[in-house]
Amino acid sequence: MTGKVEPFRKNQDDKINSIMRCYFDADHGWITLALLRLEYLINDFPNDPHIEYAEALIRKDFLGEGLKAEELFIKAQAHSTPKDRSNE
Repeated sequence: MTGKVEPFRKNQDDKINSIMRCYFDADHGWITLALLRLEYLINDFPNDPHIEYAEALIRKDFLGEGLKAEELFIKAQAHSTPKDRSNE
């Protein structure tokens, strides 16, 4: 077999399930693992506000990193805001 092997691409369901797993990991004390999973996830979904928001919550709630969380909340908001302002 000489065909090219395509890398596995996650879909939206995989993304949501991975984020839920990160919350589970953090809730059970595996914060480093949760942040590592989010880092891998952001590689598949760059500038995704759901992933940025999840990281912000984990950093705020489990690490007490409020300033870093605030940066991530603002970043998530910027990425979730529609760029066309046709309704103004």
